[in-house]
Amino acid sequence: MAKVLFVVPIGQDMGGIITSTEQYVQGIRDAGHEVTPICVVFTMRDAPRGPPPRGKFEKDFVPGEGTGWPMHPSAGWRSEDRVSLGCLYGIERFLALAKEHTIVIWASVYGFRNSGTEGSPQWLKPIKNHRTSQIFMIHDDHMEARYPWGMVLAKYATAFVGVQPCSYDSLENVSTARAMVYTPMAPGPLDVPPMGSRIGFLSCQIWKGWKRADALVAASPHMTRNSVTFAGEGIQLRYMRSPDKCPPRYAGIWDAMVKKQKYVGVLNEKERDRYLQSRRFLVDLSVRHNSGQLNRIVQEAMMQGCVVIANPEFISGGSRNDAPLIKPWVHYIPITEVDYGPKELAGALNMMHGETDNESYRKIQRAARGLAVHWDRKVLGQQLVDIGEGRPNPNVRFQRSTEDAVSKEAINEFVKVFGAKP
Repeated sequence: MAKVLFVVPIGQDMGGIITSTEQYVQGIRDAGHEVTPICVVFTMRDAPRGPPPRGKFEKDFVPGEGTGWPMHPSAGWRSEDRVSLGCLYGIERFLALAKEHTIVIWASVYGFRNSGTEGSPQWLKPIKNHRTSQIFMIHDDHMEARYPWGMVLAKYATAFVGVQPCSYDSLENVSTARAMVYTPMAPGPLDVPPMGSRIGFLSCQIWKGWKRADALVAASPHMTRNSVTFAGEGIQLRYMRSPDKCPPRYAGIWDAMVKKQKYVGVLNEKERDRYLQSRRFLVDLSVRHNSGQLNRIVQEAMMQGCVVIANPEFISGGSRNDAPLIKPWVHYIPITEVDYGPKELAGALNMMHGETDNESYRKIQRAARGLAVHWDRKVLGQQLVDIGEGRPNPNVRFQRSTEDAVSKEAINEFVKVFGAKP
């Protein structure tokens, strides 16, 4: 039995990292291992517990399925177990914790960039001053483009793990082992409502520009035959609704939308599942030209039998070396004309709603729900433990690096960002 320390940074608009963390933690536990979740901050004062829920989401926090902490899918955790890597006492406390465990999993690398330790990156001590096996998880495809300094962590890592094909591919040049472990899901319902008891469209996400919810907002006033429900929170939505900071490209589209359609705010997981069981389609217009990415809400929709409409260049779920796991017209309905104007997009979506028959819908529901075998949290939790123990499952995409040392470019980037050598 392994003893796993699962470490998550505190951040804003973390979205799928929050909900997937809950499932990774519970999945490791389901696989028969001990797991201790903990959040890291970079304050000058170390405290063992975070503040209680407060602010506009105060009443919306619910106990996380894996962590047990009060959890909100947008705002993160409150009253969480935490440790500060910005002060000596916190670092010592973390090192003592690490030595009590057999594997440390760092759930995200990006948080270190905002640690406030430029010139003296103290957070390296908790990474390099113990002998516990370590995994670093990558949730995006930005490693070499936006934080190449993260490549220096390879010298302390048992492996880097990408949670999507594009994140696995982004680790091609990391000088340690790389593996791919999908984001996990809780067991889905045994049965889901058929097409006939569903109506309308749902858009639910952390609102970011590349997810293109603005295109659906602009199209939705032209979709009066079918309802469109918007949910979630994020930087794009805040700008869109701002009375004084709204960019010209968003001008007026929010006000036009709310006259015809509905925004329901941030949903907890039970509310989200209720909408996914009552709406006919989830619309995900995300577009980034990489080798396969899957927003977590798409996984949730598939498990609840809500057929997904998405861009195949984004949602392929394959990688440069694999056939796509998720196939158009099998697991979802593709929308390829991502540059539609508002009226054209509305027309295309209305047509999909009207022309999808019961049998086609049922086949896509069944095929999409069949993907759950790839996202089983117990299986994926065990895969992480196997990787941490240096014996990856042969069914896991895994590759050892041919490079023996961290590149000079990565070291130079680290010095540029933090003002110190790693």
